Amino acid sequence: RLIIGFNKREKAPKEPVSTTAIIANNDFGAVQISLAAIDAMVQRHCRANSKVREVSSVVGTRDGGVAISLKLVLLSEANVPEVTAELQKSLKEYIEGLTGIAVNDISIMVISAPTQQALQK
Repeated sequence: RLIIGFNKREKAPKEPVSTTAIIANNDFGAVQISLAAIDAMVQRHCRANSKVREVSSVVGTRDGGVAISLKLVLLSEANVPEVTAELQKSLKEYIEGLTGIAVNDISIMVISAPTQQALQK
């Protein structure tokens, strides 16, 4: 019991997790948007892409903007490099255009991609 008591370390206080991003800060006050609202926009935009079958996303704050992490399931005829590059570009423009918040990073992990058989057809 004594050994366990001496080996306990005090946990460092965790930074509070931000659930909002600041759109504007002006003379009238601050305008914020929830990360859940941005996530809903991300989901809507990704599902509108005809090559994306399923999407899951996580949105967080980073360096005065937001970072988006996507996990995608693509249709069998999708060209992975083309679809992901276009999705990153269009998603960045879409979110920045609607919210005015900088999108600092869009990371994509393709969970399921076209098979070699589908590409040969």
